[in-house]
Amino acid sequence: MNRATYPITSKSAAAEASRTVATPCELGSVIAWNGTGADAYLLVFDSAILPANGTVPDLPPVKVTSDSTGSFDFRGILMRNGVSVCFSTTAATKTIVAGATNMFHLSLR
Repeated sequence: MNRATYPITSKSAAAEASRTVATPCELGSVIAWNGTGADAYLLVFDSAILPANGTVPDLPPVKVTSDSTGSFDFRGILMRNGVSVCFSTTAATKTIVAGATNMFHLSLR
């Protein structure tokens, strides 16, 4: 993926629990660091706000092992409402991890 194709980024300035972009966009990729101390699931929602715990993600969950970074190419999937990402302790529904222990970098257009 080339930067000219996905020129907008939304990235963590410090560790945080989630990251949200509140405008419609195409999601190119997500780079996420899991600093929770345990394996966790990266969840992606087509939402301008972070959904409540118990919400089913709009895309399949991606497992990221403890204290590691994962890079995921979403190939420009349309997020009609915005995009919200977080780490969850469960794969099927959102159970956000405690504390601001993660970092995210989203490539968008």
